[in-house]
Amino acid sequence: MSSRSCGLITVSVGLINIKLKLYLTAKSEQVSFNQINSQTKNRINQKTFDVVTGDEVPHSNIIRGFEYASGQYALFNDKEFKELQSEKLDIFNVYEFVPTSEIDYVQIEKSFYLQPDKGMEHEYIILYKTLVETNMAAVGLLSSSNKEHLVIIRPYKNGLILHHMFYKNEMREFESVDENTTITNKELTLFKKLIKQLSNNKLDIDAYYDGFPELLNKAIEQKIKDKNTIEDSSIYNFAENLEESVKISKAI
Repeated sequence: MSSRSCGLITVSVGLINIKLKLYLTAKSEQVSFNQINSQTKNRINQKTFDVVTGDEVPHSNIIRGFEYASGQYALFNDKEFKELQSEKLDIFNVYEFVPTSEIDYVQIEKSFYLQPDKGMEHEYIILYKTLVETNMAAVGLLSSSNKEHLVIIRPYKNGLILHHMFYKNEMREFESVDENTTITNKELTLFKKLIKQLSNNKLDIDAYYDGFPELLNKAIEQKIKDKNTIEDSSIYNFAENLEESVKISKAI
């Protein structure tokens, strides 16, 4: 687990308040690219522009607009939007406890490991053991800067884990497949045989890895070896600018 937490919340149950630290459960490993102009071989800098005047708009002039009808916007500046936000940020109000079997894991948006804040170890262990022995999970709302999150806390290994859940109206319906199609016993038997041949009693998740970054890194190394590269001309080069300055001063 990372030594640096990504947040701090207070779990509120009745008159009990438990401060917990949040840690990311995972980090996506992806190779990042910059966008390059294929003609000039220079980096592309994306800016914000007024769609009518074409003028560049500084960040300080940007406000929020909700499109309530085509081309019609309700405007909110930073002060107005901040006034809408809950005063009780990062407080997880527990409204009920439900059996862990009731959790639909398809609704999970993202997850965080939970660890006790300083001095909260005793309360953390009590919450963890109680949820384990009752096989229950805590359900409630957690207020952030721009949303009230549906949140579940449940036991995980030797501690607790927090799930941000999608609300029901955010979920897409699953479209059932017509089961009336004709299936032969031979097809079922053969597919069962195939499944049996590829079956294991335990999932070895470590056996799987993303092979694309390795393939891409080899391609990048080959590009460097073949000198199929460019130098970013927008980066300030002290030595070159110093040399150019000397030339200019001599010409004066």
